[in-house]
Amino acid sequence: MLAVKTTLYIPDELISSAQDYTGILEKTRLVQEGLRALIREKSAERMALLGGSDPKAEGPTRKKTSK
Repeated sequence: MLAVKTTLYIPDELISSAQDYTGILEKTRLVQEGLRALIREKSAERMALLGGSDPKAEGPTRKKTSK
């Protein structure tokens, strides 16, 4: 994994709140997890916007299972 060092200004109150909610005390890991969560959220929003946009789309074929 390629790591990039950078300087960020993050208000102490924001870091403290995030630490309280997550239990993650290490700032680097806290920022990484926050970015991952943001990516998941925005990815889900994009997928939701795509839902139903293809009028010719068909659902998957389902097979009945015997009991």
